Amino acid sequence: MTAGILWRDLARVIGLWRPRAGWLLLGIAAAAGSALLGALLLVLAGGGMAAGLDGQALGGASLGAAAGAGFLLLRPLVLLRPAARWAERMVSHAATFRALADTRVWFFRRLAERLPGGLGLNRSGDLWGRIVADVESLDGLYLRALVPGAVAPLMVLVVAALLGAAPVLALVVALPLVAALLLPLLLAPGAARAAEAAATAQGGVRAAAVDPFLGLEDTLAANAEGRAATQLAGEAALLGAAQRRLAWRGAWAGVTGTLLVQAALLGAIAWGLAQGGAAGSAGLAVLGLFLAIAAGDALGLLPRAGVALATAGAGARRLFAAADAPVPVPDPAAPAPLPGGFALRLEAVRFAWAADRAPVFTALDLDIPEGTHLALLGPSGAGKSTLAALLLKLAAPQGGRITLGGTDLADLAAEDVRRRI
Repeated sequence: MTAGILWRDLARVIGLWRPRAGWLLLGIAAAAGSALLGALLLVLAGGGMAAGLDGQALGGASLGAAAGAGFLLLRPLVLLRPAARWAERMVSHAATFRALADTRVWFFRRLAERLPGGLGLNRSGDLWGRIVADVESLDGLYLRALVPGAVAPLMVLVVAALLGAAPVLALVVALPLVAALLLPLLLAPGAARAAEAAATAQGGVRAAAVDPFLGLEDTLAANAEGRAATQLAGEAALLGAAQRRLAWRGAWAGVTGTLLVQAALLGAIAWGLAQGGAAGSAGLAVLGLFLAIAAGDALGLLPRAGVALATAGAGARRLFAAADAPVPVPDPAAPAPLPGGFALRLEAVRFAWAADRAPVFTALDLDIPEGTHLALLGPSGAGKSTLAALLLKLAAPQGGRITLGGTDLADLAAEDVRRRI
């Protein structure tokens, strides 16, 4: 998967989530508020400590009093911080659940239009895996990429603004944090190949596990249990190897993010030591240290967002590959209006699901006048479901024609037909 395909697929997912934009933005706002509240707690603590240190260095009592006032303000904020984190989790996860539910509905509708023969003609386990696992992989796009990706730059701006009185200190603290911001964009394209391999292998495992059970009679009749077990073991080995490669990338990204945050902390300490006890330097160094700690809460795991982006991109790619399959029966360029009558008529209909399969119908004639009650009976494979698929324009006859109220189904829009039938 190239970087261009990755970003295109992720942008399309975000487009699908547009109806939930209010919830998604509210989740980001809640996360930003929680992060800023945490930063404010540490700023007050650091400011109070800095005022105390500067007061001792200057022999003054006023700065010591200021330190005490700063610590008093911490009490109400300490109570608000857990509430803010709770609200952030509730809102952001509610937004994610709604967005993923919409994605599943969209995907299932697209799948239903493109699989007129049902899941039996496809790798059923792989398709159900796309509905479940690949959709669930998209939660990382919001919770582990978009939310921290929106909050982290805000934290860096806060750090730079509060340390603006000492430009060198602001630079040594903010520069590693800026590097942490850029890591997800740099790591995502490289992790995309590993994520796509893991997603493909997961689909293979699901297909190898589910498909033999769907055709259990054939599996047992052919004494194929051993072969099915061997295939499942092979697919599981491929999945394990792909997941290990992806996990290594995530681990290295996490280590890199931690080192960058530690570099910001060390930068603040080194700046304070380099000042040699200059007036106000100790307080600024402590403030920079506390701000780096506050930013680390939002930035420490941000590099893992690159792996989250890659995983979400791989899941999206598999979803779109199935959802964008050609429609079996495309609508006519200029559909005819839906007729007023309800009579159905099949004239010399010939149909087979595939060229290499026996035809289901060879010359089917069937007349169902309006108001008729008709029961279609027959064993499995007689053509009952096939007839329903033809009447719903989920499949088209290779010969003959079907009319609704005297109008050929081929001239009608599929949506109109399905509203009627």
